[in-house]
Parts: sequence; C-alpha cells; structure tokens
Amino acid sequence: MRLGKAMEAAGLNRSSLARRIGMDRLTLSQLLSADHDRLPRMETVAAIGAALQVSLDWLMGLSGEAKLGADILHESMQVTPSPGSPVDAGLARWRAEATGYKIRYVPTTLPDLVKTDQVIEHEYRYFSTRSADRAIAESQGKLAYSRLPETDMEVCMPVQDIAGFAGGEGLWRELSARAHRAAQAYDRAG
Repeated sequence: MRLGKAMEAAGLNRSSLARRIGMDRLTLSQLLSADHDRLPRMETVAAIGAALQVSLDWLMGLSGEAKLGADILHESMQVTPSPGSPVDAGLARWRAEATGYKIRYVPTTLPDLVKTDQVIEHEYRYFSTRSADRAIAESQGKLAYSRLPETDMEVCMPVQDIAGFAGGEGLWRELSARAHRAAQAYDRAG
C-alpha cells in the first residue's frame, strides 16, 4: 500500500504520523488495513500528503509519480492567459508534451466533447481572426487526441457553465432552441 511506503520513506510510524496530522491512531490503522474499503475524507488525504510530502494523486493511486507536492505543482500546473478564442494552439502543443500523463483540463467554454458544429459556429460568429471552419477542424483534432489509448484526460468545469448553456444564458442566449437540443443530445465522444 502506498501510504505504508510513504510512511516508511519518511521514517514515520503510525503514532508519529497520526500525531503530526491530528488524527486518531486507530483511524490511521484502519486506513492502512488491507480489509478497509472506505476512503478517507479529502482533508485527511491532503493532511497525509502534506505530512509525507507526496503527491495526492500518487497517494490515491492516480499517478505513478510520488514527487513532492510542490515539485509536482511546479512541473505540471500551468495557467496561461486565454488567447481570446475558444481554440488555443499552445494548448495543443502542451497536450502533445503531456502524452502518457493524466491531464486535468479546465476549458474557458464548453468542452469539445459536447460541441456540435452549430455550437462552434455560434461561438465564432463574431470572430474576425479565426473562422468557424478552422475551429471545427481544430476541435475534431482535439477529439481525436482525447480518444488515443495513451490519453488520460479529465475535464473540470463549473456546473453553472453547463446550466448556462442548457438554459440559453449569456453567450448561448442567441443559440437556437433546435441547436441547444441537438447539442444536449449529441455524443461527440462516441
């Protein structure tokens, strides 16, 4: 179990780790038990990761990389300004570099998996620097990338963005009801 390995590498026993993170020793023993099938609260996992200086993804079995959390963050997290369009060439380069790693993607608009061509045309109706046809082609390229076996991508976005789309709010106010229904029934991933 990874928790036991991390404790051993840090030179901590159950009592010392439990004391360090403010947890009952019995609770920590349950987490270390092979018979224990309940996941701890996220605050507990974060405290354990911080105390042992390991990545939470590694601790939870989502990554093979056990580097220090700050090192992982420094190496992997990138925040870049939006290019002013829903399509970003820099993102395509970054995805190529990230092949084989888990990617957590927070789009500035709807993810490509739920966009029909009509939705993309609507998004680009006022763009003078990029055509809807080009955006559709780039979107298809991103979808092809996401379907590769070595791609592990997770899209994270506020539920309010999806609700705003479904309700025809903001940018989506002028999108036809027919286009809304088509997009909501659409499965571009398939």
